[in-house]
Amino acid sequence: MYICLCVPSVWTLIWLAVGHLS
Repeated sequence: MYICLCVPSVWTLIWLAVGHLS
């Protein structure tokens, strides 16, 4: 799971999703 923490794209998608929700 720690591998996901090393993938900026994952956090970018999450940030974009949060932006659409708010």
